[in-house]
Amino acid sequence: MPTERKQALETAQAKPAKRAQEDNLAERPAKTAKSTAPNAAVPDEYLPPNKTLFLRDLPESYTKEQLSLVFGRYPGFKEVRLVPGRAMGFAEYEEEAGAIAAKERLAGKELDGKAIKVTFQRQ
Repeated sequence: MPTERKQALETAQAKPAKRAQEDNLAERPAKTAKSTAPNAAVPDEYLPPNKTLFLRDLPESYTKEQLSLVFGRYPGFKEVRLVPGRAMGFAEYEEEAGAIAAKERLAGKELDGKAIKVTFQRQ
């Protein structure tokens, strides 16, 4: 009988220790899943240069032709594409150098009293 008691005592002592470990696990913060989106954490101003600029906060009164005049001042300009019903569009250049020059000079420029936002398009 002493061995049975000894085993019962050992089991009783082991259970609280195991329970303490489980409680400790419950207090830990849950692991968060990493985002699968490729550029989810990269702010727009840190996107790598490319040939296409993303234009936001465009004045509703500006047409494709007027924006082509503004962005066409920089070398390698190809075209402006507007998103219908939205105050946004894209300006495309043949070389990155032209897009970089246009972005540096036109980001924050006011058109009809409204500052436009110019960033590189996400790839």
